[in-house]
Amino acid sequence: MNPTAGSFVVNLRLQRHFWNLNVPFPEQGSLNKIYTTFVQGHFKAFKSNVLEEALRVTKIALSVHDMVCQTFKKTAANFHYEFNIRHLSGIFTGFLQADPAKFNNPEKVVKLWVHESERI
Repeated sequence: MNPTAGSFVVNLRLQRHFWNLNVPFPEQGSLNKIYTTFVQGHFKAFKSNVLEEALRVTKIALSVHDMVCQTFKKTAANFHYEFNIRHLSGIFTGFLQADPAKFNNPEKVVKLWVHESERI
């Protein structure tokens, strides 16, 4: 129910049967802590330079996601612009499946992140 797209009035007698729950999107600091913890836990078996690059990629991924959310706002005309935590989780699900034997170069980790970002 988007009040900016028109007049959508719901009868109060109908509204009394429902309750609203609003869970705001986590702040950037919280997201950074969550995904940094995941990345550190997974990439601790990798070389140290790969771990450092993976942590940098995590910060970049969160920054890109925030920038996309700020640039592409959901409106009545663009109702499909909905960027949420599922997109981040999808990126990091693929990113955290990296194998230490195959990803021994920091450049490969960056390429994996780019691939997962484009896929999601």
